[in-house]
Amino acid sequence: MLVLTPGAVLPLTAASASSSSSQPGVYFSMGQPTQLMRGDVNPGGGFDFIPVGVPDAGGYNALGAHLPTSTLYAVATSSQSLVSIDPSGVLHPELFLGETSVVAAFAEGALQDRFYYLPRNTNQLSWIDVLTHEQGSVPMSSSYAPVDFVFSHDAFWGVTISGGQAQLSRVGLDGVVSTAPMPDVVAAAFPSSSF
Repeated sequence: MLVLTPGAVLPLTAASASSSSSQPGVYFSMGQPTQLMRGDVNPGGGFDFIPVGVPDAGGYNALGAHLPTSTLYAVATSSQSLVSIDPSGVLHPELFLGETSVVAAFAEGALQDRFYYLPRNTNQLSWIDVLTHEQGSVPMSSSYAPVDFVFSHDAFWGVTISGGQAQLSRVGLDGVVSTAPMPDVVAAAFPSSSF
């Protein structure tokens, strides 16, 4: 899941342009086929979950928001490609990666155009610059499989479950993974071993 700022998720190029107007909100993808959803706060203080476009049969995951261009990106499962997602929920191929991922996030500052992701079945922190398509990867110091992660203070942060204990994990841009127990989080409350 990711939080977008007002005015986010606008088309990047004419090829991905749509007549639909974009709306700010919390976006996430779920299900098979994969449906893009937007969460809006309703007048009662709860959330309304609104489908964006039609489900994609090929599936995608590792959703990230490139705030400088207000564009959503993801890794398509069937094509193993980086895709951009237009405001009507349609996927547009950007670059073949040859791998899939379940988590992704953009960095900040000088690295704000880098879409970082964890390729499945590897110990790599990989990235692609969404503007130039330059790619790179660094080995991680240990295995790391969070449900999701965010970028803050020059590192990626996520929560994992290990031995029934919730762990706060940090992955630096150099691939060094460090963890610390979260004693007040009851891991047993999450039967899938994830949040």
